[in-house]
Amino acid sequence: MAQPITIRSVYLVTTPQPHMQSHELCAAVAALADELGRGDLAAAMHREAERSAAATSLVCVVGEFKQGKSSLINAVVGSDVCPVDDDLATSAVTVVENGSRMSALVERRDEDGPSTFAIELDAVPDWVTEWNNPDNEKQVDRVRLSIPNPLLARGLTLVDTPGAGGLGAGHAAATMGFLPFADALLFVSDASAELSAPEVEFLVDAIARCPLVVMAQTKTDLYGEWRRIVDLNRAHLAGAGLQIPIVGLSSVVRRAALTARDKELNSRSGFAELFGLLDSTVLATARARNDGRVQIQVQGALDQIATAAASEMAALAEPSRNSEMLEQLARSREQLEHLKGPAARWQIRLADLWAELAATLSHDFRRGLRGVTQMVDDELEGLKNAREWDDFGRRAQTEVGRVVADLFEDLMARTAESRDTVLQLVRDEEPDLELLASDGFEIDVAQTWSERQPTLQGAGVLRRAGRGANEVVDSLKGAQGGLMVLSLLQTAIPAAGLAVVLANPFLLAGLGLWSGGRTLFEQRKRRIAQQRQQVRIAIAKMVDEVSFEVGDQMAAMLRRQQATLREQLNERFNQLLRTSAELATQAQQNATMSEAEAERRRAELARIAARVNDLQAGRTTLANTMPAPK
Repeated sequence: MAQPITIRSVYLVTTPQPHMQSHELCAAVAALADELGRGDLAAAMHREAERSAAATSLVCVVGEFKQGKSSLINAVVGSDVCPVDDDLATSAVTVVENGSRMSALVERRDEDGPSTFAIELDAVPDWVTEWNNPDNEKQVDRVRLSIPNPLLARGLTLVDTPGAGGLGAGHAAATMGFLPFADALLFVSDASAELSAPEVEFLVDAIARCPLVVMAQTKTDLYGEWRRIVDLNRAHLAGAGLQIPIVGLSSVVRRAALTARDKELNSRSGFAELFGLLDSTVLATARARNDGRVQIQVQGALDQIATAAASEMAALAEPSRNSEMLEQLARSREQLEHLKGPAARWQIRLADLWAELAATLSHDFRRGLRGVTQMVDDELEGLKNAREWDDFGRRAQTEVGRVVADLFEDLMARTAESRDTVLQLVRDEEPDLELLASDGFEIDVAQTWSERQPTLQGAGVLRRAGRGANEVVDSLKGAQGGLMVLSLLQTAIPAAGLAVVLANPFLLAGLGLWSGGRTLFEQRKRRIAQQRQQVRIAIAKMVDEVSFEVGDQMAAMLRRQQATLREQLNERFNQLLRTSAELATQAQQNATMSEAEAERRRAELARIAARVNDLQAGRTTLANTMPAPK
């Protein structure tokens, strides 16, 4: 393994960072909450700050066999972390992420269950290459490579997918099933030839699953006509209705630029353009998503602090309303305790909805897989030549990948719909909570929740409560479950496709025609029947494995989402209960205050309000500096 090249960030990042950092705003709000004794709000802000600082975007790198995928990743990180050789092909999923030091972890499964262990970087080829791990016989789920790198540190994680056999084989189908989890797709094709029909077909399907797609035209140093190839590829993509940016790249020139620390040479390699494109699309989208979530989280915490201060200020200005406010606070606490309890309608409906959702998704998934086996039964007997046979194998694999992708897209969409139903039940169950604002108690529940999309801000009880489930859905992107699905499909689908190819009976057609003998003809017929049965068995096994493993992943994700949504709702109810209880305690103390003490308290409340206004201004500044994804 070659030694890493020391990289200056100027060679990696060309777009300036926004001047306002989300995690800094979270930390400032946490400091105010701590000062006011609101450790619950401070803890929530600290968690959000950590999440914002650690946020990452998952970019799936895919392409035909020997197109330069691993070389491209090495050129990005400035180190030979992915094995590259004319005789080596990647056999297992490799995840390249930022880390404080260079390290490698193998995650695998066998009959004893999952295991994780560290390996030396020089041993990586033993686990991820076809030569040392043919057909992933070592049952590697993935190998994680941690690299200190400026671009990765900004929130980029690369997934190097196996490419042996090309996009006509099952690896493309497996990648298709994974794409709902990915934030972007980096499609790699070298400049030796224009895009093939299977490549264009794959991109048409891929962009429907993952709207952020960038094409890397590699090995431009080897082919002088690479610009003409790029033009031809743009025409092919346009003919298919696709608008995908294409960047010409040379990993060899990039490496030379890093060695010489030559900025102009780096620009000629094309990687500066690639980094700018990734920054303005993938990373900008991730920043906008994270900053939007932080804004709503900050708004929820500040609203509780601000409304508590305003309510107390109003009571100090009009002491006669103190007893009325205490009664309102008591009613509010009673309502919130009911919402926390198991008898609340939203609690019951949440369980029912998730059970219905699991049953619906499972049924649709099984029906989709049954459609694949039905296609095999309907079409296998009618194949007339070797070309049709090979196309049939590729189509069977692709259909399985599409079924898996459909499953997880439906899971995310239907989870969001179920989430909205639960939140509407909360609104309907305790509508009086919204009326408290007009009675001087300004803890408006609508202002204490969060929603990722700023367009959903506005009036209405728990209008922003969707934040919880959106976080659950967002957590699927780049989640362990997604990588597990990719690892599984990379094993199951290509193996079944290989069985289809190897069982191709039309490879024996020449022998039957040459001999003309009835005995050999009958033997050939029996052989073809046996091979077709082998294909049915291979595809049935693939469908069974995918059904079991992916179904298990789906069930685990649903359970995790249900539990997380319930926890987040109850956490917010607890925050509101604490706000209400502390307001009641303070109101009782205010009733016995002297005028001088009341004046000092009013000054303190004014100071808190000013601090909140300053932080609100910081939140607004963050909103104004959020990068617009391109």
